[in-house]
Amino acid sequence: MARWIEPTFAEWVARTPAETPIYAFINLLDAHEPYFRRPSSGPALASWLKYATTRQDTISWLTGKVTPSPDDLELIHGLYRQMIQGMDARIQALVEALRVSGRWDNTVLILTSDHGQAFGEHGMVFHMLRVDEQLIRIPLYLRLPGGEQGGTVAKGWANLIDVAPTALGLAEVPYTTFPSAVDLSALIDRERFQPVVAISDGIIWKHFRNKFNAERTRAIDRVFATAYLGDKKVVVDTVDQRISAYDIVRDPAESTDLWANESEALRPLADAATAAGLKTSGATLAELTPDVEDRLKAWGYI
Repeated sequence: MARWIEPTFAEWVARTPAETPIYAFINLLDAHEPYFRRPSSGPALASWLKYATTRQDTISWLTGKVTPSPDDLELIHGLYRQMIQGMDARIQALVEALRVSGRWDNTVLILTSDHGQAFGEHGMVFHMLRVDEQLIRIPLYLRLPGGEQGGTVAKGWANLIDVAPTALGLAEVPYTTFPSAVDLSALIDRERFQPVVAISDGIIWKHFRNKFNAERTRAIDRVFATAYLGDKKVVVDTVDQRISAYDIVRDPAESTDLWANESEALRPLADAATAAGLKTSGATLAELTPDVEDRLKAWGYI
C-alpha cells in the first residue's frame, strides 16, 4: 500500500518554503485489485479462510478459465469498500499535511481515477474491455482555493483530458492541449460544447492476447466507444456496428436499450462515438519490448 507516501509528502511540504509553489502527483493504488483484508475486519478463522481461497486473478477471469460465484463477488466487493475507506483516511492525511504547512487555503486539489471497477455487472469483473458505467463513470473532484464553489455539482460532463488544462489554467501557466478539452470550471453551470467520449480498445497487448482462446477472443476483443450528452449515453460496438442507447439518469444500470425508439434523435451521439472508435480500431498492436515488459511486471500488470 506504499505507506511511505503520506509521511514523505508531509516532510517535503514542511521543508519547502511557504512562498514556493509546489506540484504533487500522487497515485494511490488502494482501489485497484487485488484487495486485501483489513485487520479490523475481525479475526474469525472462517472469514479469513474464505478470503484466502477467493481468487482475484484478473486474467483467469477475463479469459473465462475461472467463473466467480456470487459469494466470491460479494466478498471481493466488500474488500473493495474496505480499501476505499482506507484510501479516504490516506487522502485525509495528505490534506492535513497541507493544513499544517499553511498551504491548504491556497491549494487546488483534483481527485480522480483512471477507471472504475465491476463486480459482476454485465458479466464483468474488475475492469477493461467494455464501457459500462461501472468501468468508466469515475469520480472527478475539483477543490478550488478557499473552497470556492464548494459542494457544487457541475452541470456538464467532464473528461480526464480536462484535468491538465484546468490545473495549468489555475496555475496561470501557458499551455497547449487537446482541442476537445475544456477547463473544468467552465462546466459548473453549463453543458459541454460537444459530446464527451470514452473508448475501450479491446485486447491491446500481444502477450495478453495469447492467453485467450479463439472463441473468447471473438467475444471480447472488440472496440467499444461511447458518447455522452445530457442524460443520454450511446454505445457503439465498432466490430459489428451494433448500437445501443441509455438514459443513465433514469437507468444507471443500462438495462433498457432506447436505440430502436430514439435512434433519429441520438444519431449525432452515435456518429461521435463511431468516429472516435474507428480511430482506435484501425490502430496496430503495440510491441512489448523487454524494458516495457520489465516495468509492467514491476507494476503488477503482467
